[in-house]
Amino acid sequence: MYTLTKLKFFSVQDNRISKLGEGLGNLAELELLGLSNNVIAALPESIGQLERLEKIGFASNRLKRLPETFGQLKSLKMVWGSGNYLE
Repeated sequence: MYTLTKLKFFSVQDNRISKLGEGLGNLAELELLGLSNNVIAALPESIGQLERLEKIGFASNRLKRLPETFGQLKSLKMVWGSGNYLE
């Protein structure tokens, strides 16, 4: 999946996914990432490489913190993240 470098929209909501690989950062054209309603405990550090990401949804997972690289998402306009354990 991480070889789909032209992918713009990726949604895997409601799938009980527990982990995302560092290869996520290879999806350079990604604008929307839907991860809500899974069991993800951590987002990969490579998420900061998604320079075109505008919208991300990770509501209702098991996240306790966001990666430090999250602040590098300069194009980000919308975040849905309720229902986690963020500190």
